[in-house]
Formats: sequence, C-alpha cells, structure tokens
Amino acid sequence: MIVLCLVPALLIARWPRGAAAAVRDTLAAAVPAAALTPLLRAWWTPQIPVVAAPWDMALVRAALATLRDAWEPTALAALVGGLVPLSALGLLHPAGREHLRRYGATLALLMAMAFLAWLKVPSREPVPLFGANFERLLIYSVPLLLPLGLCALDRLIPNRRPAPEASRARSQLLSGLLAAGAVVLPFVLVDRYRRVDLQGSRDGPLVLAVCRESLRAANRLARGETLRFDPELARFSWGESDPGQLARMRWFLREGWGARAHYGTREIVMHEPEATLLLPVLDPAALEVRLQVMAPVTGPIALAVNGRPIGAWMADASAAEQVFTIPARALVRGDNFVTLSSPEGRPGARLRLVTFEMRPRA
Repeated sequence: MIVLCLVPALLIARWPRGAAAAVRDTLAAAVPAAALTPLLRAWWTPQIPVVAAPWDMALVRAALATLRDAWEPTALAALVGGLVPLSALGLLHPAGREHLRRYGATLALLMAMAFLAWLKVPSREPVPLFGANFERLLIYSVPLLLPLGLCALDRLIPNRRPAPEASRARSQLLSGLLAAGAVVLPFVLVDRYRRVDLQGSRDGPLVLAVCRESLRAANRLARGETLRFDPELARFSWGESDPGQLARMRWFLREGWGARAHYGTREIVMHEPEATLLLPVLDPAALEVRLQVMAPVTGPIALAVNGRPIGAWMADASAAEQVFTIPARALVRGDNFVTLSSPEGRPGARLRLVTFEMRPRA
C-alpha cells in the first residue's frame, strides 16, 4: 500500500520525458506492488478467507461515532508534532511549492492511508481506529513534510544549497532485476505451512501461544516424541497464571469447547455437538491417536481429521481409551483439525486425554 502511494510522484517525475514513457514506468512500478499481496495470499494461505466489514452506512456511522469520541487526540496527531503547520509556512517559499507539486499527491495519499488504515483490520464488524493509531501511521508522511519544514526555516536559518548536477542516465537493468527478485523471493523462501486462521482473534496471548507452541509441538512429533494434550497439565488463566508459563495454555482447543476455553483450568467439556482440536504436523505421516473421552450419557462419538472420517465408538462414563490410526493422506503440513462430534447432537462429553505419536514404519 505504501509503495502504491509513491506512484503519483513517479508519474510526475517521469512526465517531462514523455507521457508514454511516464505511464510505462509508472505501470512497471505499480502493477507488481498491487499484485504481490493478492498473489502471495492465494499461493501461501489459500485456505484463509479475506475478512472485512461491509462498506455500508453502518461502517460510516461506527467511524463517525468513534471519531466523535477521539477527535481531540486525532486532531493533535494530525499536526505531526507541529511539522504540518511548519510545512504550511514552507509553501510560502518557491522551493516549497515546487516540492508540493511533485509530492503533494503522494503526501495526501499517505495521510489518507494513515486515517483510513483501520478499514484493513480483519473483522466482520467495523473497528474504527483513530488517535494513537493515526499518529503512529503518520510517520510515513514525515519524509515528505521535512523538506517543507526546512523551506519554512530557510528564511531564518539558510539551509538550501544548489542541487547537484544530474548524473548521466544509467541502465535500469540492475534495479529492475533487484525489484523482480523482491517480488519473486517470497514465493521461493516462504514456508507454506498451513496456518490456522487467526485473523479474527483479538487475543494476543492466544495468538502468541498458537504460533509458538504449535511449532514446538510439530517439532516434537517430527522427532518421534509423543504429543500429549492433558487437561491436568494444561492449565493457564490470563491474569492469574504466570505469563512465563504460556506453554501451559490450552491453545490446542478450537471451536466447540466453550468461550475462552484456552484459558480453562477445569475439565475440558464439549459445549457443542462438534468440537475441534488443533494438530500441528511438519511432515505428514501415519499417526496413532489415543483418546480418553467420558460421556455422562452413553452415546456415539465420531472422530474426523480435516473432514475425513477416521472412526467412531460408544463413549460412556468409563472414559476407556480408544486407539485410531490417522493415515498420512488425511494430514497436511500445517495446522490440522481433529474433530470430535456426537452424531446424536449431544454435547457434554469430557476430554480426559489425547495423545498423538508417529506409527512405526513397517
């Protein structure tokens, strides 16, 4: 987005060389910048949808309501520490006006981006952010405001020097190759580990725990160690537990276990007829899963991995251990979803223990 804000300045700078050449050079810079993010998203995280609030009157009303409450810090932030008023005085200088002609459109886009950046927050509900967020993003406009500020000070403290002579035109081949490399490199180096969708969460400790502990768990499994999810050992309550013990959070609990189940310290209970566990895997291979599930009322429980049925059994109050094999073809490199479901639509089953380990190769 920031690179696209610089495009008008490039077009204006190239225009004296001819309209055709200016448009060509501008498109050469703009098209890769505009295409990189959607292409990388489609290649790297195709399973994660783009989440955004609808652009409707509800969004406008939410923005106006938030701005009404935060207009004072937002207005103060818009001054950029006094640099904006000083830059306005710099427009009285001929050099300041020349600077604005070249970079004014880019400056306006950078400020608009800072003001409207909250539109890109991944949320289905409007999340207007002004005040401190606006101030933080205005940092990108400072390089274009500083020359105007210096023009304002030039009358009191002369600081302008003659511009250096333009160097002879050089081939743009090297810079073009470097730019192409910057676009291609992510597709070569980025690990396509399929990460669970975390963009809807506003829970920082949970996001940190999932990102960190899931990779640790995947590495343990890849080394041949047993991966064990034990409610007796996994107990973490934010605000009460030691933050240094984040590894004890029940980060592996996803949907169906109740609100904020990851902060649980009691029994792990299915609050819905279907509940999901996270199983991180680095190298898909056949796994043996052992489960102990206690059901207050005897009834069937089905096991599936990434939507593929694995097995089923009759769960009862004994919580007898059940053993199943997850075939390698049911797994992916990344965060896999292990789903427990009650075909009768009956919640309330208790997860006592679940372990995963690599099956010995024949």
